Amino acid sequence: MTSEYSSRIQLQVINLKCATAHKYQIPMDIQIVLPPHLSIPDHHLCSLVANLLDNAIEASKKIEDPKIVIEMKMVKDYLSLTIRNKMDPSMQDKALTIRTTKADKKQHGLGRQIIYDIVRRYNGISTREIKDGWYIASVMLELGAE
Repeated sequence: MTSEYSSRIQLQVINLKCATAHKYQIPMDIQIVLPPHLSIPDHHLCSLVANLLDNAIEASKKIEDPKIVIEMKMVKDYLSLTIRNKMDPSMQDKALTIRTTKADKKQHGLGRQIIYDIVRRYNGISTREIKDGWYIASVMLELGAE
């Protein structure tokens, strides 16, 4: 698989999620600076980005003045991915512990498990925090760890 093919797949996933966000009038700011070759397979990176963006879009649909920011870059030997979304101030106390707001409770937690599995596979870390009205999900993956 060529680097060009790999980049196209990643861009297609981000473009698809941007189109979804646009449909709900959610502005997105995307800042991606990556080398042409990454040791993480496309399906892992795309799954990680898609699940985190799905969560951000779902939360953003429920608030006025939404915004999502995506940052992806290299930090030494790690891939750093941060997705921030503005959040409902009344949800700040519950956002990190809430079980689900989905109508179909059986669908809750699947994306979180996928994210956890990918983070574990790449000796990574995953954090969630709330700061200044933003929900921030960050992941760092050790490249070359698999």
